[in-house]
Amino acid sequence: MIEIEIIELGFMPLMGGWIGTAISVGASLFGGMSARRKARRRKRKMEAAIDDKKDLLKEQIPGIENYYNNLDDMLVADFDVDLSRGIEDFATGVFNFQSQGDDLISAGKGLISGVTAKKISDTKDTLGRDTSRNIDDLFANYDKTSLQLSNARNKELTAIDMALEDLDIQLASLG
Repeated sequence: MIEIEIIELGFMPLMGGWIGTAISVGASLFGGMSARRKARRRKRKMEAAIDDKKDLLKEQIPGIENYYNNLDDMLVADFDVDLSRGIEDFATGVFNFQSQGDDLISAGKGLISGVTAKKISDTKDTLGRDTSRNIDDLFANYDKTSLQLSNARNKELTAIDMALEDLDIQLASLG
């Protein structure tokens, strides 16, 4: 019977002589170097991919800013138009009211009856109250819409910032 001697160097059992051991150790060393090279290559590819994603996210920021700036400009323009319309309607109402009062006075009904005086007073109150309410509503709607636009802008920009932070964490975890 042939006996085979097994030599153990602490990390792997070796059979045969020193030639087998040298081949085994050499393969182990070169294999480890190849694995490290592959790991470095994989890390560089991952870093490049993360940097590309970060660049894409950063490129979106000016577009989002422009979009919301345009919406803000449209909101201001609509507000100006609505406010101008409200002022015109008020001026038209005052003019019509004044014209009707002059017509009643010249028709002889005058302010003597008290009915005309009451009608003038009621119409003034209604006109002032309606105009004030319309302008208050206009300002409230403007403030509400402006706040909604601001919140939406901040939400989108915060989402991009969070995504960038996540990518930075991934990049740092690569070592």
